[in-house]
Amino acid sequence: MRSRPHRYSNLSRHSLPDMRQHIRSAQQGAQQLLEGGINLPTNTGYRQYRYTPYVAAGADIRHPGNGTVLYPKGTRFNVLALDPHGQRALVVIDGRSRWQIEFARHLMKKKPDTLVLYTRLGYLRDAGLPASPLDGAMKSRLNVAGVPTYYRQNGLSFDVVALQPEETK
Repeated sequence: MRSRPHRYSNLSRHSLPDMRQHIRSAQQGAQQLLEGGINLPTNTGYRQYRYTPYVAAGADIRHPGNGTVLYPKGTRFNVLALDPHGQRALVVIDGRSRWQIEFARHLMKKKPDTLVLYTRLGYLRDAGLPASPLDGAMKSRLNVAGVPTYYRQNGLSFDVVALQPEETK
């Protein structure tokens, strides 16, 4: 019985530095994503409003129980209609502002499942708060125009509060 060569046996030692460079490049790209790259202005006043998040379905949205198509691909629909009794809450902050981090911490004490999204990582790196970078798609979906902005689900829409940080008053 002849043994077959391992599929990686033809890799030369010279290709390892190329692979290391590729890995280093991927790590740098991931780090840049985690740093956040969305620029939003700091809110300059207080604003309260309702917002309904409509999106276009990227694929057929099916009923989890019976599999019928609720929203065909391409249909614009309110994402909150999938769970109108949900209790979603999220806040968008700039992690370079200690005040905004403390604001997010305060919200999370009152509602621990609040999702924290950030435009820039900044001081959040060491704040001990679970948070994710805001990306362009979510920025657009939420129609967020400044930071900090708090969203709380109220049936089929969000009650939104955009406020001016104390540090800028």
